[in-house]
Amino acid sequence: MLAASEAELQRLKRDDPELVSEYQSTKGFTANYESFDDRTYLRFIA
Repeated sequence: MLAASEAELQRLKRDDPELVSEYQSTKGFTANYESFDDRTYLRFIA
């Protein structure tokens, strides 16, 4: 599951690096900004 999340992040960086289409944000990915500093991964199993 974590691997799928990381793969989705890579796809997003490739397809919408400015973050203006799919997940609108005030800042996109740049050479100095490769990821988010507040990422959290939670997995619940019921």
